[in-house]
Amino acid sequence: MIHASWFILPLAAFSVSLAAARMLVVLAPRAGFTDDPGGRKRHARPMPLLGGAAMLAGGAVAVALRLCCHGGGARSALPLIATSLAAFGVGLADDRIELAPAAKLSGLALIAGVAGVAAFAAGAGALSCAVLAAAVFFFANAFNLLDNCDGGSATVAAAALAALGLLTRQQASAALAASALGFLVWNWPPARIFMGDAGSLMIGAWCAVCAWQPVRFEPLHIAHVLPVLWVPLYDTLSVIVLRVRRGDSVFVGGQDHYAHRLMRRGMSNAAADGVMAVQTLAAALAVRLLPAWVTPGMMVAGLALLLAAAGATECAVFSMTGTRNAHD
Repeated sequence: MIHASWFILPLAAFSVSLAAARMLVVLAPRAGFTDDPGGRKRHARPMPLLGGAAMLAGGAVAVALRLCCHGGGARSALPLIATSLAAFGVGLADDRIELAPAAKLSGLALIAGVAGVAAFAAGAGALSCAVLAAAVFFFANAFNLLDNCDGGSATVAAAALAALGLLTRQQASAALAASALGFLVWNWPPARIFMGDAGSLMIGAWCAVCAWQPVRFEPLHIAHVLPVLWVPLYDTLSVIVLRVRRGDSVFVGGQDHYAHRLMRRGMSNAAADGVMAVQTLAAALAVRLLPAWVTPGMMVAGLALLLAAAGATECAVFSMTGTRNAHD
């Protein structure tokens, strides 16, 4: 029997995030948090930037309700709570003053360190803490890079978190997916508000923690859910390969991301978002249908083959070239 909290928590998270995002459309510019057009930015007018705060509010309400309803889970929720706050804080500083690449990398390291310490405080072993820290460092940055078009990062995060919730039976993951969806109502193209780095770093951290949480005492088994996150993984790795091949800096924003490449071949922004969401859910379905004898090593090998196949297919069909001029 499905517990009522599986419906209550996502509904609360969605409702709070939806309402908060709508209010922040008005309040963020008054607080000085806007993404101004010009340079490598594609939007034509200043856009509110505090969408991450709406998602944080939705997630906070859901986690608080989960702890109140079930109790005894505060310690296990510590990695999610601490990492969310650290990621939001670093991202908010970047939204406000635009951190230099070295400072941003230091911020990512700080978020990863907070995640590792929080996991240790929650009772995880040293190897497990290191795995979480590495996952948070990579995926916080990956979702930050994926935030390059209206709705892109939020769509993939919502699909991935929902899939992780179903695969691992985590109510928190399902509620966080609902929080991302509440924000997505206002971020769907044409967007009325951006999540900002505070939002993209945070949802990347959410995905890393939710992939790690159920297997925190057996860190190698995180490989069983990694395919759900193959879209941000592929986007990041393919962009690095493209820029290195062209001799460009990997720290400079560009129109060479996965969503940009899809749109250059005739897809609308919304269609590209939909494709990435479907690919995420398809990967989750494939994971769910795999037999029990599949080992973590086999999963890692399969993920590597999936990424290689995606790159080869794109080379053949889409021509992986691009020009710089977009926000990351």
